[in-house]
Amino acid sequence: MRLPDKPITARPAPIWVNLLKTLIQVAFMWGSFLWLFPTLIVLVESRLGIPGFVPQTVIGWTLFGSASAVGLPCGVLFAVLGDGTPLPLDTANNLVIRGPYRFIRNPMATAGIVQGLAVGLILGSWSVIAFSMAGGLVWHCLARPWEEADLVVRFGSEYEAYRRAVPLWRPRLTPYFGSAGEPIPDTVDPPLRATQDDGTRS
Repeated sequence: MRLPDKPITARPAPIWVNLLKTLIQVAFMWGSFLWLFPTLIVLVESRLGIPGFVPQTVIGWTLFGSASAVGLPCGVLFAVLGDGTPLPLDTANNLVIRGPYRFIRNPMATAGIVQGLAVGLILGSWSVIAFSMAGGLVWHCLARPWEEADLVVRFGSEYEAYRRAVPLWRPRLTPYFGSAGEPIPDTVDPPLRATQDDGTRS
């Protein structure tokens, strides 16, 4: 199956529809990558006699809860402000730079990787931890360039300014505001094009 040349924007829909689709996507991703695959990995480890370590449940659940508290609101932002979902094949129509996105460019990917590492700690499995890190590497090398190229085409200089100012993996200490120094509106339709010469917003 060949992926499309670029992410596919979601069709216009009521907010509740986007929220429902986002919920279904989250349930599928969590069920697959945070439960099913780790469970299978641990079963294979057991069959092959691969040693693990003492489960770190307190640390693991703390990390999982913290990462979920970052990732889930991002999905809501995509549905409410972006007029779409986090899924690249049903992606947001509007550029969303609110909440965690003011501090780090890809908080959902970061949160997902931390969740995977947390599951590895809960299960006491080095293989699950390695699986999560490998997933992050695949996303960084394959999915990220694909998504960012599309964002550059659709949102132009505004996204370029955002990409220069906000790190990919290391959060900023202060929230990002638009290139003109003004707060970015809740919704941008059509996409915001901040003018830098007079500090106003279009």
